[in-house]
Amino acid sequence: MIFSSRKIMFQYQVAFWECNNDAWHESSLSTVSSPLKASYFKPTVSPWQSQIKLSAWPDVQQYISLVHDYAQRKLTYGDDALHAINSLLSVMSTSFMGGFISGLPEMFFDEALLWQPAQPMQQRRSSGRLDIPSWSWAGWEGEIMTIDWKHHFRHLYATNNKLLGSASGIGPSGQPTKLPGLNGTMSLPVYPKVTWWYGQTLLDRFPIVVSGHTYIRYLSRHLTKKSLPLPPGWSLSGSDYCFNSQKSTASSFPLPISPNRASHTVSARYLFGRTTRACLRSANRHVQAV
Repeated sequence: MIFSSRKIMFQYQVAFWECNNDAWHESSLSTVSSPLKASYFKPTVSPWQSQIKLSAWPDVQQYISLVHDYAQRKLTYGDDALHAINSLLSVMSTSFMGGFISGLPEMFFDEALLWQPAQPMQQRRSSGRLDIPSWSWAGWEGEIMTIDWKHHFRHLYATNNKLLGSASGIGPSGQPTKLPGLNGTMSLPVYPKVTWWYGQTLLDRFPIVVSGHTYIRYLSRHLTKKSLPLPPGWSLSGSDYCFNSQKSTASSFPLPISPNRASHTVSARYLFGRTTRACLRSANRHVQAV
């Protein structure tokens, strides 16, 4: 139903027709007076249909907005959460290199893991058919704080630390809020340090390729942006980069564009990581960090 631009329903022995702009029923087209008025019926065709487009641009802000709306839905069977959203993610996966792993984009996997609840959330109950991992937002019901999530996606911020596009989000109270910091915005960039694998069993080890930072070197102030060879499809617009010359794709550095337009979504129960341990000294105190 999400991708349906039109809908016809039969109720009370009357046929109802809906599209994105209006709603009608057969009695409203008759010259005979009827207690049913077309104005009583508002279109219920999902607005997502017009929002999701087959674009080569990995639109993170759109993804976060959709996740925020979906996570609040109540499902009869909790383990249907991924099944129900996978049709939507399969469309978006054509523009996100590597697709999605249990609802998280592979190319931004480190940032995606940093989703946070805006209020206490309820873990979705499983009937035993499919266990949704706790590290995925899909396994929880409630409101997600979009504002903090956007903080971690460095490409969403211009060189002056201003959020490209919209500078608002959803705060703990459920109300739109401004990002704190310079000009009402602030980024908290993530630098991947962990090698990830996923699997449906404890024996599986499938590598997770975090490709979103492939061109992060373009952020360096020591490089002259105009002299850098740009990836195909990208161009420099002021101090930011755009894909296919579209301002709506503004990014602080180019993103890899998937050459394979096939959809790709997988469900993983387990997440494995490999990192290193370091010993640091600060203020004459010995601190051990993992």
